[in-house]
Amino acid sequence: MRNKVLRTSLFSATLVVSLLASTTSAFALTLPTFPACETPHGSVLASNGQGNHGIAGSNSDHTGTDIVYSVSGKAQATQCFCGTDSHGIQTDWLNVTGYSDGDLDFLRRSGWVFIPDGKLWGLDSGPYMTHNSNYTCGTGGAVLGISDPGGEVLGLADTGTARQNLIAAAGLSFIIAGVFLVSKSRRSSEKQLVAEVE
Repeated sequence: MRNKVLRTSLFSATLVVSLLASTTSAFALTLPTFPACETPHGSVLASNGQGNHGIAGSNSDHTGTDIVYSVSGKAQATQCFCGTDSHGIQTDWLNVTGYSDGDLDFLRRSGWVFIPDGKLWGLDSGPYMTHNSNYTCGTGGAVLGISDPGGEVLGLADTGTARQNLIAAAGLSFIIAGVFLVSKSRRSSEKQLVAEVE
């Protein structure tokens, strides 16, 4: 009877661990770096003078100037907006053509905004993700410093969903129960052996 319980526990633990191993989606997404607006580099894609400007992810018009720099062809760009009140917004643009749904979901959960077509913003046609960060710029568009270097992300990782974590906890519980039953079974067997010897 005890051997049957032990085998069932070990089989269940093995099944749960196998299921966990096949459904875990831990992955790393490496993003390119983006220059800060205080030291922009790349070729200028657009330079827009004083006026109203759109910022991806914002429903408001923003009054000021902006310059868009191509960082890596048109697959990666940085938009530096400088408001008339010296409030700047840096928008990092990343072309996500070919990214998996998991990558896109992770970027969304990390504060990135999905733009279905960059062509409407003067970039190549295709899907983009954008990330905004604030910085302080000077009058006339001179940039003084960035207060949130949000575009300096080098890598992101997703450690799984709540369902996967629950499966892991259940698997660990089965393994602990199996070890406990094996230990208890050995002690019982040792007691029987001692009783038979006496």
